[in-house]
Amino acid sequence: MALTVKDFNRSRRFYTEVLGLGPDTSGTINPELGMKFFMESGHVSVWMPGKWEEVNPHLVGRQPSDIGGKKHFNMFIDVSDAKAALENLKKHNVKLWGPRHFDNGEVHIDFEDPDGHLLEYVGRPSKEARGRKSSGPPKIQKIGEIALVVSDLERSRKFYSDGLGLEEAHFGNTKPDGGVTFHFGDGYLGLWLPGKWKGANPHLPANVGADLSGKSHLNVTIDLSEGQAAVERLEQNHVKFWGPRYHRKNEPTGDVHIDFEDPDGHLLEFHGINQPA
Repeated sequence: MALTVKDFNRSRRFYTEVLGLGPDTSGTINPELGMKFFMESGHVSVWMPGKWEEVNPHLVGRQPSDIGGKKHFNMFIDVSDAKAALENLKKHNVKLWGPRHFDNGEVHIDFEDPDGHLLEYVGRPSKEARGRKSSGPPKIQKIGEIALVVSDLERSRKFYSDGLGLEEAHFGNTKPDGGVTFHFGDGYLGLWLPGKWKGANPHLPANVGADLSGKSHLNVTIDLSEGQAAVERLEQNHVKFWGPRYHRKNEPTGDVHIDFEDPDGHLLEFHGINQPA
């Protein structure tokens, strides 16, 4: 998940000191342009305006991507860490809403980063952590759900179901107005018409989450063996894409990257890797 920020050092402190994420120290990205912050699985990256394009010169012929606007995503933590997570956010004077408690044992805490991106901790029960006490930032497992703003819901529904093969997720009798949610790996992807995400989240004040907008970038992990089939599926559905690119030039036994756009210009990427048996 890529986010555009205004003050890079301020955001670096937020994602390391407040959320406890580990910064990328591999040297693969010039830290003056952007930085990745790692969770237990996956990462979020932050970029100064226009810098994301500079590190993606392979996207030949693509219009400037304007990876901007406010985004929403939630992150899975263990519910036993929820109290410490709340105390840590308060300690750092982070604007937050919650906690909200659910019948299934989950605890949700909504909060904003320094640029107004709306984040959410989703504390989920686990047998392993029962009775455990924690302090400081919770151990973030991974991104659980991402929300994208689209201009034509049915067109996007067709793209993500037919083009990418995603299955719609249904939550009891809940039928959100102006949105649809898909199973996305072991998380979720939400698509929303402008302003409609807010209507499905009445627990937030009127001005919070009403201005989700802009284009997003996210990549998804697939098995390396499915790389060619992924390219063929994109071609069959007339999807604009770039690649495949291999991690090591002319070495298709390494990992592979395939960039492509959805109907609203959100930039997605298949990352094919050798999955453990």
